[in-house]
Amino acid sequence: MKNYISENISYLVKKSKLTQDDFGLSFDLKKGVINQYIQGKSLPKIETIQKICSHNQITIDDFINLDLSEQKYLTRHEQREVAEPAQAIYGNDKYVQSLENMIELQKDFIENQKDIINGLKINQGKAS
Repeated sequence: MKNYISENISYLVKKSKLTQDDFGLSFDLKKGVINQYIQGKSLPKIETIQKICSHNQITIDDFINLDLSEQKYLTRHEQREVAEPAQAIYGNDKYVQSLENMIELQKDFIENQKDIINGLKINQGKAS
């Protein structure tokens, strides 16, 4: 079974806009180690994989088994760029309250629908 560790490290280095050495320093790796990983000459220890995945907020499974470049994966920096405008919108108390009210109304609607369905089931059982 193919693993994508080499490709994904290369992808994360490019996405982070760091040199391979600087990327490696983030995970206490000596100079040139990232290059060996990218070239497939060696594989990182599980502890290193855990650090890389934790830092980049990806699962170990995705890191090993998926080509992150094909998954439209966002780095932590890119995630913040997306989250900040959303926080500006959703951080508005009136907007959040409105959303919470809509959710409550939807929950009530669903409960009412369940009651109707249960009533129909009971009536259907009596008619049989």
